[in-house]
Amino acid sequence: MKKIIVSLVLSMSLTLCVNVFASIAVIIHPENNNAIDAQQIRSIYLSKTRTFESGDKANPIDVKDNDDLRDKFSKALLRKSPSSLNSYWSRMIFSAKGRPPEKLSMSAVKAKVASDKLSIGYIDETLVDDSVKVVFRVE
Repeated sequence: MKKIIVSLVLSMSLTLCVNVFASIAVIIHPENNNAIDAQQIRSIYLSKTRTFESGDKANPIDVKDNDDLRDKFSKALLRKSPSSLNSYWSRMIFSAKGRPPEKLSMSAVKAKVASDKLSIGYIDETLVDDSVKVVFRVE
């Protein structure tokens, strides 16, 4: 009996770890044919460029505050902690150089990207389906 309980606890722990450490998928509309790398994603999300390579306007969508996925994305791709990212946007707004991306729930990010050819967003990779195209992954 003790072995069964230990097995159940271990399998539940592994399941939780898989969910916590899921990959981030950077997504665009399936008809958007732009090739996108980490540097371009960083530039778009930090408002250093406002277009894709094709010249089409890029509309970045962010996941809402206080989300672990957003923190992971900020640290891995934008190279900023959540607090330094907030400071960055405060300076950008104050100097009228840019505004932060719109913030939505993860399901709303996916829906927005699926319906808007100019949007770029990121979601938990487990939520990806045919309505969006993955252009970059963060492990």
